[in-house]
Order: sequence, then structure tokens, then C-alpha cells
Amino acid sequence: MESCEPDSEVPKNEGLVRMNPSPIFDSRIAKGQAIAKVESNVRRIDQNEYRVRSQSGSGEYEVVSTEAGWNCSCPDFAFRGVKCKHAIAVELSLLIRRRIENARRVVPLTYQACLCCGSERIKRDGLLHNKSGDIQR
Repeated sequence: MESCEPDSEVPKNEGLVRMNPSPIFDSRIAKGQAIAKVESNVRRIDQNEYRVRSQSGSGEYEVVSTEAGWNCSCPDFAFRGVKCKHAIAVELSLLIRRRIENARRVVPLTYQACLCCGSERIKRDGLLHNKSGDIQR
């Protein structure tokens, strides 16, 4: 079985913890990245359960988060008991989700002039003039 010491250097994936630094694990990361690149390959069922499509296209695997880590229904995880490419794809998907959520910003809009005509005489409540006629706000 491979070493379980965490490695501080993780290429391109700051959110992944490398538990098995080896060429085999590096290939799993590459395969996990390939799975995660396609939007429909990783489906979130609930907070702890995901369905990940097989790279061969022959089905889906269930990846579940537990206190001990990720469990996958694929033969690789069942046989070796180490993190598989499907669990890595879920981790990458979660990393992307967190980045998007952190990037969302709500900026209050304050206009000093009308966006359409540039007039500085903005009437907040009143009539809206458009080609269909006047509309009371």
C-alpha cells in the first residue's frame, strides 16, 4: 500500500490534499481533471453524495463523503482502498464551486446620470417614457 503522508506540493490543485505522492497518484489526478472538465460528468445528489460518470462511458459511480474521507463504488476504490479518480473529480468540482461562490460580489448601483440619455435630472418615482407610451412607476 502507498504512503499516507501528505505532500505540501500539489500541482495546479491547491484544494487537493495529496495523500499518495507517486506517479500512479499523479495519473489519477490527471484522469480526475479530465473527468471534472466535462460539466455533466459530476452530478451533486446532496451535500455528501455525488454521481460521477465513468471515463469509458459505461455507467456512473457513487461517491460519498464520510468522516474517513471519500468512498467510491468503483472497482479501483474497492480493490485498492485509496482515493480514486472519481473522488478526485468530485474534489475538483467542489474546489471550482467554492471559487465561484467566493467570487460573487454584490455591488450597489448608484447612478448620477441616466444610462440611456445621459441626463443628470433623474426622477426616481414618476413616469417611465418609452415608445409604447407613459407608464406610472
